[in-house]
Formats: sequence, C-alpha cells, structure tokens
Amino acid sequence: MKITGIFTVKLNPLDFYADAKPGLNLGRMSMVKTFYRELNATSQGEMLSAMTICGN
Repeated sequence: MKITGIFTVKLNPLDFYADAKPGLNLGRMSMVKTFYRELNATSQGEMLSAMTICGN
C-alpha cells in the first residue's frame, strides 16, 4: 500500500536544559508535523543541535 499527500512542519525554539562548554552552542526546537490528504495526522518531536565554533 502507498499513501501520498503533503505535510507542513512548524519549528519553535525551546530553552535548553544543559550548559555547553566554551566554543560549543546547543540548540533545541519543538517540531510539529501535520499530514494532509489520504493520511490526516499530526506528529510531534524535538530536534537537538550542537555547533562548534572553528577559528583560522
């Protein structure tokens, strides 16, 4: 079985619950994905990121 349709994604920044070491930035976003057409549903999750600062 194959279902086709479209979806939208909403991202919202959240406070982070951990402190990063110097030179490291942490990020946290809530994610809500809504599906339309043959499948009408919503999923929720979180996206975490870590970024280092590099110098020359």
